[in-house]
Amino acid sequence: MKKYLLVLASAIFAICCFTGCSDDDENTSNEGSGLIGKWQVIQYSDPEGYDDCDYKGWINLHENGVYEEYDACDKSTTKGTWKDNGDNTIKVVAESFPVAITIKVVSVNSDRLVLEFNLFGTETITYKRI
Repeated sequence: MKKYLLVLASAIFAICCFTGCSDDDENTSNEGSGLIGKWQVIQYSDPEGYDDCDYKGWINLHENGVYEEYDACDKSTTKGTWKDNGDNTIKVVAESFPVAITIKVVSVNSDRLVLEFNLFGTETITYKRI
């Protein structure tokens, strides 16, 4: 599995940097965000290079700004923080790679989430709520 999710993912789908910046004092509550919940990948815009196990992983975005991402291929879980920026983007910081990543929210509704990642080229990932 491409490790961009592990940067959200290493990551829903990734989401406050752990530095001494004043941004650490911002409110990290995502109350009312339609992104909150557990999401599983159902489609990659470029499916080449992905295994069946990549479709069995998930991300879980919590209201308090914490997320977990399960990689079914590696059988590992990554944790970090996320924030809904309110401008159709989310900021994600994985504990294992504490660099903020901004991810575009293409669309979200009660059962589908579409995110656009620009890490090593642009890729769109569609998730279903589970």
